[in-house]
Amino acid sequence: WKVNMPEIILGDLELHYTEAGHGSPLLLLHGSFSTGADAFGEILPLLAAHCHVLCPDMRGHGATRAAPYGWTVPQLARDMLAFLDALGISRASVAGHSMGGDVAMYMAVLSHCRVEKLVSIGSAGIPGPSVSRFVQRFSPEAHPEKAFPRFVQAIKEKHMPAHGGDWRTFARTTIENCCLYPQFSEDDFRSLDMPFLCGSRDRLTPPEDREKLQSLCPRFTQHAVPGAGHAPQCGATMPYTAGVLLDFLGNGRLAEKHGLHAE
Repeated sequence: WKVNMPEIILGDLELHYTEAGHGSPLLLLHGSFSTGADAFGEILPLLAAHCHVLCPDMRGHGATRAAPYGWTVPQLARDMLAFLDALGISRASVAGHSMGGDVAMYMAVLSHCRVEKLVSIGSAGIPGPSVSRFVQRFSPEAHPEKAFPRFVQAIKEKHMPAHGGDWRTFARTTIENCCLYPQFSEDDFRSLDMPFLCGSRDRLTPPEDREKLQSLCPRFTQHAVPGAGHAPQCGATMPYTAGVLLDFLGNGRLAEKHGLHAE
């Protein structure tokens, strides 16, 4: 397989994405303040050995451009359904990290038949105080340039095509969405057949949120990656996480063959 990095026009959106591999389609959705490459660059080659992987920079992020600037989490879900339409993909498995997990859940709520299998990584679909406290540190009004200079520099550089140099609006929009969304009803949760994956040390998905999700979602499966934080698909736990994901997606034998089995 080889990696392609094309762009596609979707109305007012110039969507940049990475495409690799063959087989059943797998859509990977990044989280807040992130890009497709940031969230899934390490794990993508392992997944692309077994799946047709699509990894976009969503609206307002990375190399994707849109005018006017601005977005909401439900809008990102609609964008991703339009993205699959444009590629002629009627059904795809979707794995999202953090905010990307929320977008994946919205996709399934909006059009359940389009989502073959759904995996949320590090999001229980419930906005809470832990997430709000975390993201508020990066509000322009809190002057993050002083406390988190590298983080702000990364925002300026990695998302320059998306925000055109207005990193403060980018940060405010991201924080607003993290605090406001997702907004799911109990009936929405009951419609989701969803495995949930998180790091055993993830402080942004408290046990009570996971318990609520487990009580509402049919055939709910939860897996905590030992020793991992909020992004178990990155760093030392990445191969283990790849094995868990492939198991969830029905490629357990392939994962085991390549030494990626979670057991």
